[in-house]
Amino acid sequence: MFNGLWARLAVKSYAGKLRPRLEHDYGRSETYSDRQIRHAVAVTKLNPKFIVLGYGAFLPKARFDELKPTMPIKLEYEEARILFLDSEPITLESRNSPRESAPPETGS
Repeated sequence: MFNGLWARLAVKSYAGKLRPRLEHDYGRSETYSDRQIRHAVAVTKLNPKFIVLGYGAFLPKARFDELKPTMPIKLEYEEARILFLDSEPITLESRNSPRESAPPETGS
């Protein structure tokens, strides 16, 4: 599913735009709500078809699994996280504070 040109471009766009927008609007956090992610996707004009990338990167797994039936593209949680995190631009800040492989589980 993610080996086509449009998919690769979507991954790159999400990875480059979503975290900065979320941090700008809501402050720095390991997790964001699905509403916050959808809003950031809309504001940055990212293709909502690929929302699975944002959900995988910033939702706890339990919430991701709850929303999975509503996602236009189906990926497993870890696959979505890896695609997003591996494509994020490297910054000095990200080098100094490595990200966890998964956000902490929290209640929804």
